[in-house]
Amino acid sequence: MDYGAEAEHRHYEMCRLVGNVVFAMVTEGHEIKRVAIAYVLCTEIGKGDWWIFGQLKIMKLAVKIIVRARGTPTEWPGWCTNFSMLTR
Repeated sequence: MDYGAEAEHRHYEMCRLVGNVVFAMVTEGHEIKRVAIAYVLCTEIGKGDWWIFGQLKIMKLAVKIIVRARGTPTEWPGWCTNFSMLTR
């Protein structure tokens, strides 16, 4: 797989993942905000062994993008206790 195909696959998987989180949150009646989506992803990342490496990598990248979009590229929210996991 070339770099372009890898990037396209990561993008597709991140969109699918974030879409699943959004639909699950709507179904449960939660408000949809970037911070809430990132919180759900951080919580899932914290489960560690529950996910395969590729899924964890995609979830970490999605959180990084969401946090960066908030204008804080180097600061992680205090509730994201998995900071060390996100930077690996």
